[in-house]
Parts: sequence; structure tokens; C-alpha cells
Amino acid sequence: MYIPELPTIAADLATTTAATQMTLTAYFVGFGVFQIVFGPLSDAVGRKRPLYFGLSLFAAASVGCATATDIDQLVA
Repeated sequence: MYIPELPTIAADLATTTAATQMTLTAYFVGFGVFQIVFGPLSDAVGRKRPLYFGLSLFAAASVGCATATDIDQLVA
């Protein structure tokens, strides 16, 4: 659902499709890093606290993505 909208996102943010593809790269890097971090962390402290932290982080990142005004903010 996300890939077909890359040209639309690029047009909305006045950038290139290639620059918009960096958002996908940032997503996969973040997903991979947090798997490495939160797996052992959830084993050590339980599942609830990392889950709540992850949900809070997701909500904050969603608000950040919705309010991004340029591609650099969206990638970050």
C-alpha cells in the first residue's frame, strides 16, 4: 500500500521519488535495529514495558510523519 504512493508523497513534499525511497530504507533499518534491541530487552524485563514503549514511539512517529513538511523530516 505504501510503494504505489511514493510518487504522490514525492509530489506533496516537492522532492524526487528517489529521495522518497529513503523513507522505506529508514523504516527497514529501524525495524531491524529495534528487533535486535527489543528482543533481548523483552526477555529481560518482560513483554509489557517494551510493548508500551514501542506503541508510544509508534504513535509519536506517526504524528511526526503526518506533520512533516519536507523529505528530511519524513525520513528522520
